[in-house]
Amino acid sequence: MLKLGLSLITLSCLLMFSGTQCVASYLDKIDIKQAMQEGLPSWMEEQIDSDLSYFQDKTLSCLELDTFYRQQGERLQLAKFTIHQNTLTVERDFLLDSMNGERVERYKNAICKLCKTVGLPDAILLISTQDGLNEKGAMPVFAMCKMDSDRIILLPDYESLAEKYQVLRGDDITKKVVAWEQKKPQLVWRGSTAQLWTKLTEKHLSLLTRLKLCELSVLYPDLIDAKYTIFAQGGENIPYLRLFQGERYTFEQQMKYKYHILIDGNTCAYSTSGWKHFSNSLIFKPDSRWVQWYYAAMEPYVHYIPVNKNLDDLVESLQWALQHDEQAKAIAQNCRDFALTHMTLTHDLVYLYYVIMKYSLLNFVS
Repeated sequence: MLKLGLSLITLSCLLMFSGTQCVASYLDKIDIKQAMQEGLPSWMEEQIDSDLSYFQDKTLSCLELDTFYRQQGERLQLAKFTIHQNTLTVERDFLLDSMNGERVERYKNAICKLCKTVGLPDAILLISTQDGLNEKGAMPVFAMCKMDSDRIILLPDYESLAEKYQVLRGDDITKKVVAWEQKKPQLVWRGSTAQLWTKLTEKHLSLLTRLKLCELSVLYPDLIDAKYTIFAQGGENIPYLRLFQGERYTFEQQMKYKYHILIDGNTCAYSTSGWKHFSNSLIFKPDSRWVQWYYAAMEPYVHYIPVNKNLDDLVESLQWALQHDEQAKAIAQNCRDFALTHMTLTHDLVYLYYVIMKYSLLNFVS
């Protein structure tokens, strides 16, 4: 029977997962011990404490947690991560497709890295591999994204743990900068029709904010260059959406634009939310109830420009940016500075370490 508590004993980490050992070679370059000496940033501590607050005064049963996993695992696409004596085992009874399997792998490798380098306490973690969760359950569940008021414990998303913000061919985005003055004063967006977390039909068109963005691109071509490049989730069967199909732009091409937009798909836009923060471009972010682990630390008009969910003020906001170029440049630089000091793989691992440590201190009983 597993007793949860703190333990900083550093042992080797063996992961029993489909009969294989944990391989985390891409993480080996990270010096997590050195990063942890800098301490936990206040925004990380506040976010973790907020996510755990509902469970702080409750007695949690390991047996009930396991029962919840068996009963709700398929619906929530859960994987069960058990850390015992600094050794990790993973159960993924309900995850059958390759995408969810990759997400489990990323968390497996990251937790294994922490076991090997700094040690982790005994804990049982139920991690959802869905794009996001909208739950108010009585059992603690970890996820990459949640509705702002939900009882979900946020983790860095699997793409950030795979360094998918490193999108440049042969270059390190944390070191390569396109000078603001060399960028085109236009908003660029390329992406998928996937939105609303449902199979799309023509009745959904008025709800598709990504479509609204593409329509604005036609009305204001000097301000906005927005096109669909991937047709998915039923979007491929809607002729009207095909009118907004455009050529793919490389990430190198997109970094040459001054303005980017962080617009939700089904939930948060994970890979987009990574590299754009490092791009030294000004981010416009439509209002959304979906949040990730770092969202609360990003300040409007300091790190990004907020716009209404329906984008009815986007053109006006872009015109403001054109007329206030030095302020726009400063906000873009603030965003990049935040990403460099809070959103690299090293910082993701620091966050993951502390959220597991604080979680392990909850009142678990057998």
